[in-house]
Amino acid sequence: MGPIVRYYKKHFLQRCDENGYIKYFTAADFPGLEAEPFTFQSGANRLKGYFYSRPGCRDDELVVFCHGLWGGHRSYMAEIDTLCGLGYRVFAYDATGCFESEGESIMGLTQALADLNAALDALRAGGYREKYPKLSVIGHSWGGYAAGNVVNFRTDVNKAVVISGFVSVHKALLDFLHAGKNPFKLFAVSRIMKYERTLHPRYADVSMLTAIDSARVPFLISQSADDPTISYQANTVYIRENTTNRGVTYQLYEGRRHNPNYHPDAVAYMDVVFRKFNAGHYDTLEEKQTALKNVDWHRMTAQDEVFWSLIDSFLQEEVITNYDDYGI
Repeated sequence: MGPIVRYYKKHFLQRCDENGYIKYFTAADFPGLEAEPFTFQSGANRLKGYFYSRPGCRDDELVVFCHGLWGGHRSYMAEIDTLCGLGYRVFAYDATGCFESEGESIMGLTQALADLNAALDALRAGGYREKYPKLSVIGHSWGGYAAGNVVNFRTDVNKAVVISGFVSVHKALLDFLHAGKNPFKLFAVSRIMKYERTLHPRYADVSMLTAIDSARVPFLISQSADDPTISYQANTVYIRENTTNRGVTYQLYEGRRHNPNYHPDAVAYMDVVFRKFNAGHYDTLEEKQTALKNVDWHRMTAQDEVFWSLIDSFLQEEVITNYDDYGI
């Protein structure tokens, strides 16, 4: 293993557990939200997830939610509760190396796709595909990459919703490393891609663009133009300019940064809190906990009702025909 891959593993692929100073909600923080555990195998690791629901939820559709990098599914409990409030049963899980799931580390960017495919296989084997005739996938960021790309391998997905996701591992690496035309950085990307291919040769080189062009399922892509984490130009604009499928729905924003599903006040509040926090110098866990002890975590993760009503409309449409953009 060369120095480039060692650097990649050290800075991108560490195990992700709760850090003790960020609040991660559970079902108990949302009165009436029910959680039923479900475990499944992904490669050598046992992954932990939950079926979330509220009384009276739909009996014809299951939504599988995929979390982003450096977190777990409980980083998205506000999103999950919102979906359950709209009447959906949601299955959400922790990826390999994250929170309640096994794994010494995240392993690679391709792992999100491998884990989602394994989750869908497990749901089929457990009889859930027969119980819920419609199955949709929703993912944010790293999870958006998985949700958008899993359609390359399956015919049992009804809809795909990609929130601030990246098109492919290759494009994500170019973006994360700010490679541009820098010869060394381009070489580094090529070495990391070689490593990703050793992990998951089936998944490493796939692209969401291929899945979209196949037109197997309707896609909704949402992102904010000022996203500082995933390049809007290199992903959403790239898809719009290169896809042959004109039936894709785009839900586009300004000023929402990496979380277009958040209420504008939540986006602004999070920005203020973490700008102040990141400007501080905290050496111990106790100091970090003290710095964030008065944060209103419900306010920081408040969801935009309009955003989710549009997602609900998209999921319930039987046929999608070249929607006008949901430009907001």
